[in-house]
Amino acid sequence: MKATFLLLAAALSALAGAAAAQHHQGHGGGQARWAEADANSDGRISRDEFVEARLTRMTAMDTDRNGVVTREEMQAAMAQRRAQTAERRFDRLDANDDGAVSRDEFQAQRAHGAPRPRAGHRRRGGGHHPEQVTLDQVRANAGAMFARMDVDNDGFLTEADRAAIRAVHGEGGEAAGTAEH
Repeated sequence: MKATFLLLAAALSALAGAAAAQHHQGHGGGQARWAEADANSDGRISRDEFVEARLTRMTAMDTDRNGVVTREEMQAAMAQRRAQTAERRFDRLDANDDGAVSRDEFQAQRAHGAPRPRAGHRRRGGGHHPEQVTLDQVRANAGAMFARMDVDNDGFLTEADRAAIRAVHGEGGEAAGTAEH
């Protein structure tokens, strides 16, 4: 059961940070979530800020406001996130805003360093997931996740922690950026 919960929590983390791999390209993603989580704008995220940001994102998925996120609510939120990501990607590629991406526009974007999938990258997940997760479960799991991400154990998530995480997990790794903040 604990493993199942952790898988669902990881899925919620992935949803909450779906654009983490793009945060260095300035397309919203992790950098925006970092700023949102950093409630007092001091450039670092405390445990309380981290937990609150996670609860805020989960609450946004809880469309019927009953304190739990069902599989259906999560799937709807993930579909919305994918649609938003696709829209942003299309807008970046469509350099002349004509509503179409030409081969030249596509190649030009690649030539300017657009991200490519990492070798060996694969999605997490699979297996059985509970039908729902409660806000209390997310709150309980958030502390453990914060502890794993606080690489230097100073009680705050900082750019140094983000860099250390990226060095181990890569741009799109579990704890990349604030993805999971």
